[in-house]
Amino acid sequence: MNEIKLMSISDIIPTEEFTESRLDEVIKMIILSKVWTDPIRIEKNTNIIMDGHHRFESAKRLKLRYVPCCLYDYSDVMVTRNYDGKILNKNDIIKRGMSGQLYPAKTTKHEFKQLVSVKIPLNELM
Repeated sequence: MNEIKLMSISDIIPTEEFTESRLDEVIKMIILSKVWTDPIRIEKNTNIIMDGHHRFESAKRLKLRYVPCCLYDYSDVMVTRNYDGKILNKNDIIKRGMSGQLYPAKTTKHEFKQLVSVKIPLNELM
């Protein structure tokens, strides 16, 4: 099972942009449920986001200090999308994240062997 860790928002590195319309939906779902249920999936060595850019931006807009993250290694994850005619690989994605040059929203697609859920009240993440 992958490690779940509460991470500071400031330690997480995005690799993609987000869309405002989808962001609004995610924020509404989080506020209505009053709990965080879907951890952001993070590459454990670099803290780049593999999955969860809209959840990450939602946490920032909700002024949360921490967010639950599930830590993965690329050896356990498959990348299944391409960008600009080029099949993406972990090095491309890590490089873009570390440089701050974000891909457009929904460019990368990571497939995980198992997904973990949590149930953390929002007030514990403030």
